[in-house]
Amino acid sequence: MILVLGGTTEGKRIDSLLREKGFNTVLAAVTEYGVALAREEGSLYTRQGALEMEGMSRLIKEKNIKMVVDATHPFAVQASLNAMEAARSQGRDYLRLERPSLETVSSSRISWAEDFKQAAGEAVKSREKVFLAIGVNNLQVFFKKAEEAGVEIIARVLPLSSSLDKCLKLGLKPSRVVAIQGGGSRELNKALFKEFKVGVLVTKDSGKEWTEEKVKGALELGMKVIIVKRPLLHYGEKVFGREEELVEHLQKILSPAG
Repeated sequence: MILVLGGTTEGKRIDSLLREKGFNTVLAAVTEYGVALAREEGSLYTRQGALEMEGMSRLIKEKNIKMVVDATHPFAVQASLNAMEAARSQGRDYLRLERPSLETVSSSRISWAEDFKQAAGEAVKSREKVFLAIGVNNLQVFFKKAEEAGVEIIARVLPLSSSLDKCLKLGLKPSRVVAIQGGGSRELNKALFKEFKVGVLVTKDSGKEWTEEKVKGALELGMKVIIVKRPLLHYGEKVFGREEELVEHLQKILSPAG
């Protein structure tokens, strides 16, 4: 049995590829939404909810997990730390699938921020309306800075009741919240930027496939772009950039139904 961590697109891809090759898997995702999407893709066993290190260790033991595959989001640092420690404590191998960075996109209108606090300070300097594509966990720091500067913000979040609740509790009006799944095409992103008449895009380096079209769309409209760098974390020696590459490696060291 292989434990696949992440309700991400690539997490579901890996789970599907492994099942196609005859491996038994457990796919763990934090949100009900992530689990539902995984089940739609045919995942046979899914587990919802955040796993602390102890809980993950128990799952590894109870399900006789032979390998831990971490396909969580690049900003889900604690989840990866828990996975590495749980795998180590149970004597299991840990593999990481790491999304390619967005650093191939360059422009004089792009600024890179070390963290969300720095990005928030930079975002309000021009006093233009700001479009946030950073998820919900760090909205508060931007909301506070925007209020102080008298800048309006638009927040793009996943279409989850928990995400919308957080926005409303912060004081964001529903008319300033965009609930949509996935990165979207360049044209879709440009349409959103035009509709809300924003001048600044703040996003994070979630990976080229998930961020590039947002950034390029904003640049084509002459917008300023601020990208939050992904956290630095050493995932060990077994890090892969492609789902197929990781699955091929597993096929070499594990037998199917393992």
